[in-house]
Amino acid sequence: MRIYLHGRDNVGWSIDSDRMNTERFLKDIGHVITNNVITADVVHSVWWNQLLEKKYFFLRLKKRIITTATNNIDPSANPDYKRAKKFVSTWVVPNRKQLEILKSDNVKAVYQPFYVDEHVFMPLNKTREVLSAELGVDFLSIRDKFLIGSFQRDTVGSDLKSAKWQKGPELLVKIVSSLPQREKFVLVLAGPRRHYVISECEKLGIPYIFVGHKPKPGIDDIDVNTIKVGNMPLLYNFVDCYLMTSRSEGGPKCVLESSFCKTMIFSTDVGLAPDILDKGSIYTESDCAVENLSKLIKGETSLYSELVPRNYRNAMNICSYEASKKRWKEIYAAFK
Repeated sequence: MRIYLHGRDNVGWSIDSDRMNTERFLKDIGHVITNNVITADVVHSVWWNQLLEKKYFFLRLKKRIITTATNNIDPSANPDYKRAKKFVSTWVVPNRKQLEILKSDNVKAVYQPFYVDEHVFMPLNKTREVLSAELGVDFLSIRDKFLIGSFQRDTVGSDLKSAKWQKGPELLVKIVSSLPQREKFVLVLAGPRRHYVISECEKLGIPYIFVGHKPKPGIDDIDVNTIKVGNMPLLYNFVDCYLMTSRSEGGPKCVLESSFCKTMIFSTDVGLAPDILDKGSIYTESDCAVENLSKLIKGETSLYSELVPRNYRNAMNICSYEASKKRWKEIYAAFK
């Protein structure tokens, strides 16, 4: 089958990674990627919102269009989805909650979580001192600290002061600021557009470090602080626990990245999290996250031994390369 692949963000960020992985899968299961949309049997878009742009109107002329629901979609309240629904033939959905929502709206939807390379995101067996050197962190400043990771952006480029609602950075600040014994932990921030959390940390006296070029107020740092995928495992192996606080997600990929690296993660009950994570890794109230993090900071290790292996096993069973490839075969078999 000849496939015209569409969608990119051009900054080497999440969508570009999705496009690269999708192309790899489609070629691996025997299909041909073409730049000629006229001769293509299928238009495959990795970013459904872009299909609505005027310059891509010509793509809608194809009868078979498959696209990924990259973000959380509420069919009753999303006018863009209602427009796309008229010409999209199949929706690829990254989590089971969204799958059921779209199926209830009587569209063809198939389950395929975002792919994260388990051969890149993995335990590195490097000491914290070595990781500190590779990340450009002063080892002495974090040597005896419990490190809490957060690598998701918390603002948008057009407003670098206000919290991005979907990512829930206010919850991140609330949880970390509620932890006792601040001298024992450090919040490790990385990635672009972290202006809001950094400002709150400095205002509230929350101990933190920023890995990268510390952003300047009002200046977008997407070009200097976007992290290459190959460097992300260094961060996950560096921290003791990852804290995910989003209110709405299609993924997020940090669920898989943490799990593959065998890094403890506590996550809100959104997107892909309940598909992969043990119930003990998911919290619905901030007090629960504070309690679990406090236990870890005090040195209680039972949560590690219980949750980390389960999360890793679930991620491998559901989202490894072979498991993902099998689902792509089944999805495309339906087009023949």
